[in-house]
Amino acid sequence: MINLTTKTVLRVDTAEVSRAVGAANARALNKAGGRIRKIARNSIPFRKRRTTTSKPNNPPNAHRRGKGIKTILYGYDRRSHSLVVGFAKLGGVSGDDVPKTLEAGGTARIKTQAPAPRRRRKRKGQRQRSTTERAAIRRYYQNKRATRKTKTVRIAKRPTMFPALQKEAPTLAGLWDGEVKPTTLF
Repeated sequence: MINLTTKTVLRVDTAEVSRAVGAANARALNKAGGRIRKIARNSIPFRKRRTTTSKPNNPPNAHRRGKGIKTILYGYDRRSHSLVVGFAKLGGVSGDDVPKTLEAGGTARIKTQAPAPRRRRKRKGQRQRSTTERAAIRRYYQNKRATRKTKTVRIAKRPTMFPALQKEAPTLAGLWDGEVKPTTLF
């Protein structure tokens, strides 16, 4: 009887493995961010008229093609190895976190423009106004038109990002399949 013993030595370069895993994680998270963004953009309906608002618990309406929908962005942070997908903050609305308010509901301060008062038409028998009087009246109405006010409004929740994440969640694990490929064993 012959006894045969073997000894196997396996050396693993941990820095190279962690670099490969980090690169694979970045690729997979970028794919996930793109998919979630696409689902969120497609869930926002386009409405021509501004008189129609979305119902609470439904995604917000887009009134111009591309304007609000293009503000849904995603980004991968290399330092924290994390992904952020959501609306970018827009101008004209102030608050703590407007995209979060839109997603979860809350209050926000918005700027409103006061409507210009109606001008009275000239009646029969009225005298003709001089050019200086007309200029003064025009300046008055332009200043009235330019006055802006802010008011606090209550916004019902209109989730967009969380339903998009839930819709994509079953396929997220498959994004990491086969991402880390062995280079050379020996």
